[in-house]
Amino acid sequence: MKEVLTTGVKEEEVHLQVRSGSDENLDPGEIVKILCIFKVFDDIRQDNLSIQIIKVFQQIFERLGLDIKLFPYKTISNRTGLDKNIGGIIEVLKNT
Repeated sequence: MKEVLTTGVKEEEVHLQVRSGSDENLDPGEIVKILCIFKVFDDIRQDNLSIQIIKVFQQIFERLGLDIKLFPYKTISNRTGLDKNIGGIIEVLKNT
């Protein structure tokens, strides 16, 4: 019999403190609220690669003056728990 693992998905609001050198237009020390999806048993390393490619195309479109809107979200791939299950954190972009 095959063992089937289901993806665990949980959406939560996270409060983060901005650090200096952040790529956002925020002041260091500022507290921001970010909606995130926490995933378990789902390898999001492919998401990371896709986001990198989307960011490259975003830069190309901007250089060419094309009015194409791309909104790449942020991801963090990690392993959690005692069993080091694969998973990650995905930023939720509202109204996109």
